[in-house]
Amino acid sequence: MKTAFVLAGLVLVAVACGKEINPNYCLANPEDVDCPAIDAGTACTSSAECMGATPVCDTTGSMTCVQCLPDQARACTGVTPTCGDDERCRGCGAHAECAVSNACSPDGACADEGDVAYVGGPGATDNEMCTKAAPCTKVMKALARGRAYVMLAGTIDEGATVVIDSENVTLLAQPGAKLVRTTGVILEVKGSSQVAVYDVEINGGGGRR
Repeated sequence: MKTAFVLAGLVLVAVACGKEINPNYCLANPEDVDCPAIDAGTACTSSAECMGATPVCDTTGSMTCVQCLPDQARACTGVTPTCGDDERCRGCGAHAECAVSNACSPDGACADEGDVAYVGGPGATDNEMCTKAAPCTKVMKALARGRAYVMLAGTIDEGATVVIDSENVTLLAQPGAKLVRTTGVILEVKGSSQVAVYDVEINGGGGRR
């Protein structure tokens, strides 16, 4: 045990010396607690010189460290997945800003594709899976997938009441999406359901609950 402690001490001394004699040490070891994070506005010539909250070098513009660039939006994650015009990460403001899932959730994060059931729009068929690649034609089939989000596109006539019973789900919609019916209740929420509806036009029918 004594030998182990001595070796650990020797390693720490060697690293400390390395910091002093190698001016690029912190660039290669940004996780070291003694290496300060480079702040926004710090001059740079490559992203290797940037770290922390501003990991990208704007090599074609300001030549400073920024949060992101349009062609390097991977630096933006979580509830701020979109690179804004000011080169700062922000929440998504439109479904089109979420390239993978095409679904922007209310908190500004891009929903995972696997958490979304897709209904309507070009290419929709009468299937049970309701995936982005193969959207289904019925909202009730999408609800049966048990996913956190249901994305509507185009005009959808279910032909019957859409019943949400004891489910927690968020209904999202592409621009212009409509849930319609000639007669009868269009949408009914029952039981202990917690349902949020965003941008869905509900039109026609004899009422909605």
